[in-house]
Amino acid sequence: MSKNNFQKTILITIILLTTIICGAKISSAEGEVVDLTIRNGSSIIYTGSIPLQPAGTIQLDGHDLDANSVLSVLHDADITSESFEITDLQYYSSFGSFYLNCIDSACNDWQYTVNGSYLDSGMDKVTLEGSENIYLYFGPQHKISISLNSITTEENLIVSGQNYVYENNEWELLTGVTIGVIQPDPSNPWTPIEIETKPIDDNGQVLFSSLPVGLYSVGIQEDYYSPSLDLTVIEAPVRHSSSGSNTGGSYIGTLIPVKTFSIPTALEFLSKNQENDASFGNSLYTDWTAIGIAKSGDESEIIKNKLSDYLKNNGLVSQIVTDNERHAMALMALDIDPYEGTNINYINKIVTSYNGAQIGDPSLINDDIFALIVLSHVGYTEKDEMISKIVSNVISYQSTDGSWESIDMTSASIQALSNFKKLDKVEDSITKAELYLKNIQKEDGSFENPFSTSWAIQAMSLDSSLYLEVDRAIQYLANKQLEDGGLDQIEKENRIWATSYAIPAVMKLSWNDILKSFPKKENIEKNLLPILISEKEKTTGTVLGINKEKNITKTDNKLPVEENGNNDLLSTSVINQTENTKIFSSITSKILQKIVSPFISLWVFLGL
Repeated sequence: MSKNNFQKTILITIILLTTIICGAKISSAEGEVVDLTIRNGSSIIYTGSIPLQPAGTIQLDGHDLDANSVLSVLHDADITSESFEITDLQYYSSFGSFYLNCIDSACNDWQYTVNGSYLDSGMDKVTLEGSENIYLYFGPQHKISISLNSITTEENLIVSGQNYVYENNEWELLTGVTIGVIQPDPSNPWTPIEIETKPIDDNGQVLFSSLPVGLYSVGIQEDYYSPSLDLTVIEAPVRHSSSGSNTGGSYIGTLIPVKTFSIPTALEFLSKNQENDASFGNSLYTDWTAIGIAKSGDESEIIKNKLSDYLKNNGLVSQIVTDNERHAMALMALDIDPYEGTNINYINKIVTSYNGAQIGDPSLINDDIFALIVLSHVGYTEKDEMISKIVSNVISYQSTDGSWESIDMTSASIQALSNFKKLDKVEDSITKAELYLKNIQKEDGSFENPFSTSWAIQAMSLDSSLYLEVDRAIQYLANKQLEDGGLDQIEKENRIWATSYAIPAVMKLSWNDILKSFPKKENIEKNLLPILISEKEKTTGTVLGINKEKNITKTDNKLPVEENGNNDLLSTSVINQTENTKIFSSITSKILQKIVSPFISLWVFLGL
């Protein structure tokens, strides 16, 4: 039996034993209802109210079950809804208890809460009385990562912990638990040998130093060390001096100390570079900073509040779909409705660029990729024909090596497709893309440069089996962070940009984890209403998509763009227009406002 399966068996046994010993009960009330929500990652599988049955028992798979238990409510929802199906429910006669294994194709890791509390009893042993809020979700309550999976006796081990916020499908810093370095006890398989334990700090981290040589597992004590990560500690290499002495000279096998990426210092760097109007200069840097700091904790609240006010009052006016997609992401990251949270309906701009097969420019794929990311958070699902066609178009661009020609677009595509795994060919496409990223990672843990490395981390973090590759890449970003908190780049703008990318990456947050979701709103047209445009936008020429920037080359210290010159949503798209075109656009805009103005007054008068 593998270690992971053995751990799962132990955990299941503990749960079942606890179910028998500590079975909880709340008196039932006939005629009452309870609210049930089921989540699998970013997808809400089911949400609704379920009426409780008369007190008593029912028969389920030939066994008695409390008619108003959590499991019974789940079973009733399964019968009355086509949204999901309980595909594997096992009964353990030795414990007299059920164990929920699979809903649809998601197996082995279901958690549940009642009124926001995790209970010590199984779902079949908790009886409801009405008005409870039940939340069932797939995946672990906690997760950890380690700085390296193999260290020497002279190296430090940094363990980071995160707690799952199931209501929003987000991860936050984990506190209040103990991290342990353990080994199995041959004489007692139920209780491991704890080599060293430490409480996690307020930053969600623990540092272990001078661990002895050996093979270990690292996990959370309160979770019975399941799941856990493997750790190997080897003897530090002998240092050999070229001069034969113990001091000076060059060394073979000299150790490189482990460096940790400091999010507080990175936020301090960004705060010092926020301009008086609360922006970060060009809309490109402003948008990506908003996305980067959105989930970075209380220390970024001042920056976020100022930036949120700026975005609400300064619209991005552009005819370029990728501009609108990036800006919509920035708004959603800061919990601003992209439909009607500002004077521009950015979702309408994106959706109206759909031509029946794809989004925006038919010669580009980046606008389709980022459309999927945005639309998946504003009420569009795989059931929408537009989504299924965009997905098919994106997959058709995938190369035989699993990439979308670049690290950046491959990483973005993984994140975009991950919300639509039920569609044909999506899972196979993601698997090939992950293999491509895994194969091209460099020895230093990077993916060519900090920009691409950050995006690759965000994509690979969606697959827990790639945690080693992710941790190596995070170590690369940590090594690129300078003392002032910003990443090592030549130009200030690129330092802001790279730092904003790195923050969610080291937190292992994809864009799907960052963006808030909003319900679909049909036929909301706000794009002709008066637009608030910042003075900076007016002077830099980005109004109506006109940008004075020309060809930008992708290097380690320049603005990252694709080899074909397209900007992959990384900057405002370049449009070469003559002065006559600019003048015509300006005149057209003014004429439209004059035409629309009386109609707006009429709509208001009629209450529309």
